[in-house]
Amino acid sequence: MRPFVKVLSEKVQARRGCPPKDEVRLVPLTDETMRNWLKMAIALAETDGVHFSVPVTPHTFRHSYIMHMLCHRQPKKVIQALVGHKDPRSMEACTRVFALELAATIAIPFTGDGRDAAEILRAFPPL
Repeated sequence: MRPFVKVLSEKVQARRGCPPKDEVRLVPLTDETMRNWLKMAIALAETDGVHFSVPVTPHTFRHSYIMHMLCHRQPKKVIQALVGHKDPRSMEACTRVFALELAATIAIPFTGDGRDAAEILRAFPPL
């Protein structure tokens, strides 16, 4: 029996009497799994002519979420608690990148047609 098949068989045997597969993954998700999905998505976007002005990493989504919350005028203390920052200075890295206080006053939308976003990103030169 091949090593992978053997390991998979053992995992299936061990799951007998456990919750259905959709409640507990047979193969756990890891940081690396998500990073690989993101790399594949970026590669697919590039084949479609979409280029990003900054490197896209899982941390990019964290910063985007924080900026989105700030632009929607959520209290910094609430955001800090949601993202798990113990020290308020941790938020500085996210907030100093853009003039978010100004952005919130001019109501920057975070919704729109994906085709419009792709068109804007295509205009950027490759990194």
